[in-house]
Amino acid sequence: MSLRLLLCLIALVVPVATQNECEIPQPLASIIEHQWRDWRLLHIADLTAEDQKLWTYARGRVCPGVARGHFLESQGFAYAMAVVRGKQEAVLIAEGAGERWTLQVVMPPTHVARFRVLWAAKPGVYEDITTHRRTQTLLQPIALETIAEGATIFIRQKNRFIEVQTGE
Repeated sequence: MSLRLLLCLIALVVPVATQNECEIPQPLASIIEHQWRDWRLLHIADLTAEDQKLWTYARGRVCPGVARGHFLESQGFAYAMAVVRGKQEAVLIAEGAGERWTLQVVMPPTHVARFRVLWAAKPGVYEDITTHRRTQTLLQPIALETIAEGATIFIRQKNRFIEVQTGE
C-alpha cells in the first residue's frame, strides 16, 4: 500500500477540527454578530483538553455551542446557542427562518472558570438536586452541562425559561 493511499484513508477516518463545526443559518449568524459584538459560538477548541476528549468521545465532532430542537413549541424548530467572550458565557435562543429571526436571552452573560456544553435534552420530568422540585415538560429542554459534573436544564414554561439543576 502506498503512503499516499494510507494518508487518504487516514484522512477519511480521523475527524479534523474545523471552525465551521458550528453552523447556523447565515442571517442568524449576522444578527448575533451585530447584537452580540465580540461574542461567538462556543466551539470544541474552546473546551479544556479533558472536556474536548470527553465531548468528542461521546458526541463526535458535533458543535458544543449549538443545538436545534423543539424548545419553544412542539411544531417549530429553534436554535439554542452558547456564546462566549473571554471567560464569559451566555445562552441564547433563536426562532425564525430565512432573513427573519428573533433572538432571546435564556441565560445572561456569566463568568466561568471553564465553558459548559449545550445540547437538546429530551422531554420528560426533571428533578432539581437542590430543591427536589420536579418539573415536567413536553418540549425539549436546553441542557447546559459542566462535563462529568452536572447540568443546568432550561425548561420553557409560560413564555420564560426556568432553571433546573441536575446531577446528570
